[in-house]
Amino acid sequence: MDRLAWLETVLANVDPGVTLFTFIKEGNSKLTLSQDPEIREVSPRILDVLQQRLESQYMRIAEIDPRDLALKRIPSLVKQARDLKSLTGQR
Repeated sequence: MDRLAWLETVLANVDPGVTLFTFIKEGNSKLTLSQDPEIREVSPRILDVLQQRLESQYMRIAEIDPRDLALKRIPSLVKQARDLKSLTGQR
């Protein structure tokens, strides 16, 4: 449950339209997270993996204990991951 709470906090505070981090590269040029092409490229894949793992965990928990409180939290996390991925322009 602690991991789910952590993930809820992270996903609730991610805003892909806002600069999350600014790095100073050589020559004092700035690179923001949202401008980094490598991050834009991998973030949809990371969100896919996150979504798949949450869905498989949901199924595993449902088989073991259908009354587990995590079952109420996981669907909203899957939706948040899906929504974030859609904001990256990939499906």
